[in-house]
Amino acid sequence: MRQGILRFLLLMVIPLLFLGSGHLFVLHRTLNGPTPYLTIRGDTLSYVRMMEGDFSKVRPPFKYRILVPFSARILPFSPTESLRVVSYLSLYACYLFILLTCLKLGITMSSATVGLLAVFVTPWHLYCYHNPFLTDAFQLMIISVMILSLVCGYFSLFAPCSILGVLGRETMVFLVPVWFLTRDRRRGLLLLGAVVAILLLLWYVIGSNTSTVALISEKFNTIGIFRDLYSYGTRIMLSWNYVWVLSLIGMWLIPGEQRVSMITSFLLLLSCAFLTSLIATDTGRMFALLAPVLAVFCAQLCDSLRKSGHTLVIFSVVAISVVAALVALPNVILGEQRETFQSFQDMERILLTGVMLGLYILFLLQDHVQGRAHG
Repeated sequence: MRQGILRFLLLMVIPLLFLGSGHLFVLHRTLNGPTPYLTIRGDTLSYVRMMEGDFSKVRPPFKYRILVPFSARILPFSPTESLRVVSYLSLYACYLFILLTCLKLGITMSSATVGLLAVFVTPWHLYCYHNPFLTDAFQLMIISVMILSLVCGYFSLFAPCSILGVLGRETMVFLVPVWFLTRDRRRGLLLLGAVVAILLLLWYVIGSNTSTVALISEKFNTIGIFRDLYSYGTRIMLSWNYVWVLSLIGMWLIPGEQRVSMITSFLLLLSCAFLTSLIATDTGRMFALLAPVLAVFCAQLCDSLRKSGHTLVIFSVVAISVVAALVALPNVILGEQRETFQSFQDMERILLTGVMLGLYILFLLQDHVQGRAHG
């Protein structure tokens, strides 16, 4: 009884601690920021206009993402503060569902917390606190719920989340096929058809003077990532930095009956991130949607280290996470000038450290990895 109460309290408190830390640590954008970097601009203005009912100046795909602005509109705050509240509630729920997924997979609460920490401190996740006026946090919440429902086999939860997801962010359609691929083909196919139909109907009803295909072509030609593949690849690697290494190891340590579902989810989300990054200026941010699955992979890795008696290595993961947080985004400790996610230098050092740590972990757990790979 006491253990159940303690677990419940931890499930409520740990996400709150992450949320509070992100809010207090990261410098925020405001309408009249002290510098151009700390001033609200770009995509955020589209969502503010949607809250005010003005769709005329909002271009696709932003004008199709109606759920977050409409939800924020019912709150009794200013447009920006209402969007912040929706994002913070989404992040809290995201952390909660990640922890629940880890527990369902047999991962301890402490290992789940370290796995979540590794993802939490990355630049494009902390960006959700720096600029909480977008739909990124809502997207993470929907993905985390869909992953949990997939692991638990709850189609009655997976289906409505899929529909709500595309109303908030059209990219959620990429994760819907995971049920068809790993669970139930008939229900999965029906759900995918329904979600695509709803998305097409939404585009038709709201309409636009700009063709979606023409817009995608314009963005692709303007950004032209294939002109500088090295820069593009670097931005992708640094989007998750050392977490890439830890996750790829932890992926193979997931219990056999759930490994297929988790890896399939990862590949679908990775495909979504890659395709959207081809038409986005903030390449790394497109890969932020991997957070829920990467957190579970890192948590599984930490749990395997704990079971093998390598507790000190887990503390190394915590230490590198703390350093990564300091150099991820402008924060209250180092100030605005520390924009290292743009200079790359510090992040590259952390990536190198992460690779070395990952190789050491792989050496320690080689029997576990080989056993799961053949299992």
